[in-house]
Amino acid sequence: GSAGVVFLSHWAFLHAPVGHKLHLDAGVTRVPPLPATHVRSRVVLYSGALHRWGGIDLLLDAMQHVQTSGVRLVVVGRGGSAETMQRLATMPSVEYLGAVDGATLQSLAEQAEVLANPRPGGVGGNEMNYPSKLLHYLSALKPVATTLTPGVSPEYADVVLGARDDSPQGFADALDRALALTDDARMALSEKIRTFLAGGRLWSQQARRFLEWASVTTRS
Repeated sequence: GSAGVVFLSHWAFLHAPVGHKLHLDAGVTRVPPLPATHVRSRVVLYSGALHRWGGIDLLLDAMQHVQTSGVRLVVVGRGGSAETMQRLATMPSVEYLGAVDGATLQSLAEQAEVLANPRPGGVGGNEMNYPSKLLHYLSALKPVATTLTPGVSPEYADVVLGARDDSPQGFADALDRALALTDDARMALSEKIRTFLAGGRLWSQQARRFLEWASVTTRS
């Protein structure tokens, strides 16, 4: 048997019947500086796979409940069903860009006002998953509207705009709250995100945690 097990999913870490285990979800390479200005583009960006586990259909449903005027959803990714692709092509205020390279994705994130992670907790298997895009999103120091699936550590609740449930209305409310943030509130959130990232989510810190844990685990 193994000396220990590393879990990306917080739910799996809590429930796995093993003695030596470590929760280590992901990391970022650097903590960016605070933004000088705040983008008010009314653009919501989703990047990722377009299957049901990623929540694209939930997001498209939620867009029909968003109360903030002038909101546009930009979607990046591939792998959607024929029905999903049809919705992306025909829904008003939705722009589908397909797969893009890293530089383009970075530019889109800079132009967006809010980043969306609609991964639904009720889809089988998602409790074992940590949505790595969360840290990618947070490294932009922008509001992230997200579901809080079981695989996500409770630590994230203070640095994201969490949906109250997996319903379209619940996610729409999270988007509206993110879009309604004042400049002062956005700056305070950016500062909180920077503290969160610097406090343990740098890859250098995560690597150190793993090596320290592995050293103790292999000796026990």
